Amino acid sequence: DNDRPLVAMGHQTELYHAGVWAKNALTDAVAAKLGGRAFQFAVDTDEPKHLRLKWPGGTEDLTDDDTPAEWAGLLTAPSPVHIARIGEQFGRAAAAWDFRPLLPEFLSTMRRLAPEASALPSALTRATHALDGSLGLRYDATLFSPLCRSEPYLSFAWHVLSRAGAFAAERMSTSAPFGP
Repeated sequence: DNDRPLVAMGHQTELYHAGVWAKNALTDAVAAKLGGRAFQFAVDTDEPKHLRLKWPGGTEDLTDDDTPAEWAGLLTAPSPVHIARIGEQFGRAAAAWDFRPLLPEFLSTMRRLAPEASALPSALTRATHALDGSLGLRYDATLFSPLCRSEPYLSFAWHVLSRAGAFAAERMSTSAPFGP
């Protein structure tokens, strides 16, 4: 609907801290206030990082794929066995806590989605989106890499690259805060 505002945010497909999660909450709140649509672009074209789950008394890699990868989209989704092992380790640590953590819900969703998702970013994006939905957040989520193969994006890239000299000259002539 072109008459409704699109409120979007993006972040790498990784385990993120509360500040990044707050962007999802803010995007949802702003879109709701404006009568718009909230969207999250999961950037799966970046170098994989922040893929270790950490909790008091333990830490574990989210994926059992130890293949070196230049970008997150090359990592495979974790195996259900690996996710179950994480859940068991976490469950032992959390047994004495006086609050109910949300990680078991996330791991349950990951375990269900992992067999049908070929790559880690797809499973991770869908699992975090499901968890956010259970918390009342409403936004659409999509991986960024398919957009990079779309005709509009490729046309834009061609436009910029075919005029690289002009774009560089314009950039150098402006006094942008990022420097030359």
